Amino acid sequence: MEKNNSLTPSFNGKFDYDLGIALPEAFYKDKGDIKANARAFKLIHEKKENRKAVVCFHGYQGYPGEMASFAKRLYMAGFDVWVPRCPGMGTTWKDFYGSDERHWLQAALYYTKAVSDMYGVENLYLAGHSMGCAICVLCAEKTPVRKVVLFAPAIGKEILADKQRRQLKMVSHFLKRKKIEWHHDDSYHFEYEAGVEADLALGAEYWSFLTPKKLLQADNLFKAAYEALASISAKALILSGGKDPLISKKTCEEVASKLKSAKLVYLEKCTHGIPYDIDLPSMDKAFSEAVEFLNEG
Repeated sequence: MEKNNSLTPSFNGKFDYDLGIALPEAFYKDKGDIKANARAFKLIHEKKENRKAVVCFHGYQGYPGEMASFAKRLYMAGFDVWVPRCPGMGTTWKDFYGSDERHWLQAALYYTKAVSDMYGVENLYLAGHSMGCAICVLCAEKTPVRKVVLFAPAIGKEILADKQRRQLKMVSHFLKRKKIEWHHDDSYHFEYEAGVEADLALGAEYWSFLTPKKLLQADNLFKAAYEALASISAKALILSGGKDPLISKKTCEEVASKLKSAKLVYLEKCTHGIPYDIDLPSMDKAFSEAVEFLNEG
């Protein structure tokens, strides 16, 4: 799905869709086919010395392809990149409903530890988008990492308002999912190796529905990550979008205030989808800030 206005026109890496990390079967119970843009992938340099790795986690109801543009930029800056798929996501809504926050976090912890064992703690970095940021923080709490990059972090006790939380709890007992309006939007900048039909397939399975039980489970991660912030030793870069309807600048500032070392970058024209944003210059700025931050001593 690469466009002519790609941020990485000279990218010469190769998407490898076999991470080579065997997860315990309990983490993955998915039975549906993985959509082409939802395949886990890695971008690895041939050189063996001085290797640095970034593990990237996608968002709620998301998929690895949403991190493809950022992964290519990281690779071109010299980093190896690992982008796993969250259990229950990228296949079918039935798989999604059969997963929960324990599967999402356990798989991420397993991947983080596996990559840490390959590269060493001193060469390990994490990045996340939305709920993936909560997963980053919870992984960094268990496995030491040098730095974390947080795109529109869904971290906090007020990502869901109390009233919204009460309503979701009430309806989750008798409503599995509710149909909502969703339309494909080609304004966003994805650079995964798949056609628009993959996006349409995921939209039909995931984004066309509100699933109360799953959103509440994601909220458990939002809250748990907030409680973990003070214990994180890794330096953090937080990127906040001025047109983000979900994660406010105030939320990002609160996350930054709880961390031992954090830099907050406000991108006025960015939406919630910073790693694949509508405004290409703002997306470019976000990636440049991230690469500079990761390369700093």
